[in-house]
Amino acid sequence: MKDKFLAVLEKIKNIKKSGSDFSKLHANTLDELSERIEALDGNYFLLEDLNSQYLQLDPMRMETNFDAATDTMTITNKDGEVVFSLKLNRADPSVPIQLAGKSDISSFSPSTSEENIELVQLRRELGAGLESFYYNASKIWDLIEKSLLSKKGSEFINVKMVRNKLIEHTEHCDIFSFGASEEWGPSVKPTQLTSRKEKFYDKGLRVNTKELLQKIEDNIKSL
Repeated sequence: MKDKFLAVLEKIKNIKKSGSDFSKLHANTLDELSERIEALDGNYFLLEDLNSQYLQLDPMRMETNFDAATDTMTITNKDGEVVFSLKLNRADPSVPIQLAGKSDISSFSPSTSEENIELVQLRRELGAGLESFYYNASKIWDLIEKSLLSKKGSEFINVKMVRNKLIEHTEHCDIFSFGASEEWGPSVKPTQLTSRKEKFYDKGLRVNTKELLQKIEDNIKSL
């Protein structure tokens, strides 16, 4: 992901250095974008580190494994003990079963009582860091669309949806939760009530960040 951040920053720097009428008109916006994206870069990798630390400490962590030789899926706890095992039946005996993906999200609430002080601190840092990340990412996207491109409408990409639907505009009795995952990275509100009207689920920090950076590149390449 580091190369994606650097590529976007380089493109913004080149626009600023071009000396064009556009770059002069939007000089302050370009400076703000550079600062915000650099901050987002640092925040992203800090969150990835916190995500890894949390998964190492989480006493409730479960892992899903699939043995293609026996078509058996097992779920093990943090100590490697099997808590669930299921042998899958092939639809076609000649076609091996392939696991397309797996959910390994560990959900938690920063406000939950916990005796492990280090775990409590990690939960708080992850939660606060994620909210800060998405507020900044949302502002960056606004600067791209509204300030640089002068768009009247907005494309609600993932970072905007997480900020708007899961952080800023919450629903009554929403569960204050965050998640950690080896596959998707940290996430916002992985635990939701079935009665929640807005059925949007966070795809995870990695997917959302990759989309944001790609969208920025696509939108500024002709400037």
